[in-house]
Amino acid sequence: MAAASRGRLTGEFVRYFAAGCLAFGGDFLTLVALTELAGVNYLVSNLFGFGCGLLISYLLCVRWVFTRRRLAVPAQEFAVFTLLALVGLALNEGVLWLAVELAGQHYAVAKVMATGAVFVLNFLMKKAVLFR
Repeated sequence: MAAASRGRLTGEFVRYFAAGCLAFGGDFLTLVALTELAGVNYLVSNLFGFGCGLLISYLLCVRWVFTRRRLAVPAQEFAVFTLLALVGLALNEGVLWLAVELAGQHYAVAKVMATGAVFVLNFLMKKAVLFR
């Protein structure tokens, strides 16, 4: 890999990390608010938090993180982005459930663990499928 390509990839990964932190903030705040304030089950709250984080992540990825796109039609791109994110969601829900129900972790701690588990997977899938 050429130095310029490595530099671009590193820059994208750093921006992806920053965007991921912002998306995680929206996701996590939604999870905690729905669970603590509205009494919603943590796994259901996680789905709503995921939707919030997905929207933040998509907007930041297409406007700031990745410099080259594979799909020209935004609706198609968002559909593929969402499908890829659903893979991450399945893993996130699974880790969250395992950590809470089997390991006895608080759901908020488990959410941080689950997010860490899917972060790199999501970057690699999005980079390989959607962005050059």
